[in-house]
Amino acid sequence: MEVFIRLRLFPQGFINPCGTSKRGDENMKKTMTLILISALILGLTGCMSLPVGVSDSTKPLNQGGYTELGRTGKGHAVGVIVMGIPVSEPYPCKSATKRAIANGGGDALVCVTSDYTQIMLPFVSFIISTVQGTAVQSK
Repeated sequence: MEVFIRLRLFPQGFINPCGTSKRGDENMKKTMTLILISALILGLTGCMSLPVGVSDSTKPLNQGGYTELGRTGKGHAVGVIVMGIPVSEPYPCKSATKRAIANGGGDALVCVTSDYTQIMLPFVSFIISTVQGTAVQSK
């Protein structure tokens, strides 16, 4: 029976699972290296979101020197950083503010809020800025 098991079921020979072989050690090292690299890559990823700031207006305005248009201006901008090098909008918050003013139809915003979200992956990061406020027109 033992000869049948050796020849038919394990033609290359039976490897003792409790013992070690040179080939088994190499495979174990490769597996452990792969697990370690995967854990490091997973540890380098993340996401954060925070309110950056609240401002009275986007430009200096005198009390009564503007007319509220009643529309809410909202703007988004996304910046991409690949391996520490910005490859798209270098100042997403500034671009989002300009877009919010344009969407509101005025020349400034009052009661401004800004949100910042950053998604970090091993070789690339995405920065998402959102600016919102009430559109005003200077007199």
